[in-house]
Amino acid sequence: MTYTRKYLLSNIRRKFSKLPPIFLGIIFVGFILFFLRSSLPKEGNAKFTDAKNIKTVVEANVLGKNIVLLNKKELIAMFLGTFPSIKVLSVKRVYPDSIYVNFVERKEAALVKKEGSEVTYLVDDEGFVLGEVKPPFLNLPLVLYRGDGDITNGGFVPGNYLSVPLLIVKIMEEEDINMTFLRIENDSYVEALIKGDIKVYISLKKDVFSQISLLKEVIKRQDQNEIVLKKIDLRYDNVVVE
Repeated sequence: MTYTRKYLLSNIRRKFSKLPPIFLGIIFVGFILFFLRSSLPKEGNAKFTDAKNIKTVVEANVLGKNIVLLNKKELIAMFLGTFPSIKVLSVKRVYPDSIYVNFVERKEAALVKKEGSEVTYLVDDEGFVLGEVKPPFLNLPLVLYRGDGDITNGGFVPGNYLSVPLLIVKIMEEEDINMTFLRIENDSYVEALIKGDIKVYISLKKDVFSQISLLKEVIKRQDQNEIVLKKIDLRYDNVVVE
């Protein structure tokens, strides 16, 4: 059976006309609450992002908008594009008239300094530049950048230059090894400085995880035997120590 538009509208009107007036009033009030009001409680930390800017952007894109038809994916994409220092963000509707914006900022992982420059930058574990700092800062290791391109605030360090150094930084932190300096000497190895003044050479041609695991064992034996080391070379089949 085929129904015309006129028949369908007439049928809807008949059904609504049978509803008690108080029920229709509730529907109308609910419509007003859901569609014409929207407040913005928000949660999160704002260490590298200006909290006032976050509030301004939220209000401009949410207040007075239709909470039911709010496109959360578009809102999240807009936020991440506007505030690149925010790594994770979620939006939750809280009926009748609120939303919660929850966000987590990028976490500082290392310091980066371009060779020949006096400026030191703070970066996260993906190489995103969080800003300029003066070392020492939070006891983070300093990575010497020898790649092409300029380092700028609010962007990523050019290329994949920092992918391996930042991986080494992360593993060293997980293994509780105090590293203060790291630089790529060439495409085959990196030089690091641990425990103040011990030079460590790590091959880029071998598994980084296994080399740092071996490094941890060497440090453990050094502490047990009270040996003073100046150099630990992990590039070869047999570890070279001095």
